[in-house]
Amino acid sequence: MTPAEFAKLRSLPPADAIAWMRGRGQLTETYSWQDLWQREHAQQFTVSRLARVDLLDALRDGLTKSVAGDLTRKDWMRDAEKLLADAGWWGAKAVTDPVTGEKVMTRFDPARLKLIYDTNTRQAYAAGQWQRIQRTKRALPYLRYVTKRDDRVRPLHALWDNVTLPVDDPFWQTHFPPNGYRCRCSVIQVTQAEYDRGNTPRGPALKKQRPEVVTSEFVNRRTGEVTDVPAGIDPGFDFNVGDSRQALLTNLVQRKLASLSAPMRTAAQAAGLSPAPLRGLGGTATTATAWTDPKTGQVRVYLNDLPEQRGAKVWIEPLERPDSSGADYTVKVKADNLTRVEVSNLANAAERFLGQLAGRRVKLLAELLLLLGA
Repeated sequence: MTPAEFAKLRSLPPADAIAWMRGRGQLTETYSWQDLWQREHAQQFTVSRLARVDLLDALRDGLTKSVAGDLTRKDWMRDAEKLLADAGWWGAKAVTDPVTGEKVMTRFDPARLKLIYDTNTRQAYAAGQWQRIQRTKRALPYLRYVTKRDDRVRPLHALWDNVTLPVDDPFWQTHFPPNGYRCRCSVIQVTQAEYDRGNTPRGPALKKQRPEVVTSEFVNRRTGEVTDVPAGIDPGFDFNVGDSRQALLTNLVQRKLASLSAPMRTAAQAAGLSPAPLRGLGGTATTATAWTDPKTGQVRVYLNDLPEQRGAKVWIEPLERPDSSGADYTVKVKADNLTRVEVSNLANAAERFLGQLAGRRVKLLAELLLLLGA
């Protein structure tokens, strides 16, 4: 992947990152950073020692808007400072730890807000990136670890720079960045041809061997749980945030399906709905993902890998009421490299696919996809 291609990828609307932030629906009051551990962050949002659920809710909503591109870090910090100041939480404040009964001090200042912002948004982007990686790993089967290559990079992270391994290598289950507070590392997807060539676009050789992983024992003082944490990774960051979301969604699917009425459950199971983007639908290679516009609330279902799609965007928007033919959706295609005939053929392919999958009930499909967290 060239630098230009990578820049284009980074500029795409972060639908999966937004979905990860929205998926953290449970607001949890905590009094130590060890109260909420690893994968629990994928479904819960917290700020340690902020004992006000309404404030947690407002901070999370602001972060979600920021991930969606509606707020800069400067905007969010300004709004968060005013929110906390108005509520009497700006500066130093004593709170009672319900576990120990002790009075503990917390402080909200610009440095704390910056850390909260960076940690949450970087994890959101990482979770979203992992979903894209899984969807495109047939074309981009490798990942390359990349650091900022400056004097702020941690020594072990510097050693991992240019480590290039298959997407499904177990290394990425513990070392997919960010790998700690203020970690600025990232990964870049790599094609088979680039991997075979053996060097990065700028020249340095790819490191194709998995680094030796040395661990040390870490004891969570709040729960007593003992874990082995790889060297170079902050405790609590030694997990893949995107993969954790998928595991949580798998459990969510089972609970959601159990709560549905029998007809709805049958329809969901017949359609092959799952927490991951739908794959192999209608006996084809087509995949489907749902997305909600954070500004308008409009639901879209995007289709990928349709015959002759060739990079075009194809999506379905539910209609407020069925049209004269009884359809409750419209198919839209955006493509700069296709002729009108090709666009028409692609739209027809989408119609045929949808006819196999859900008949005319696309609104039901969109609702189910969102319900199941896809």
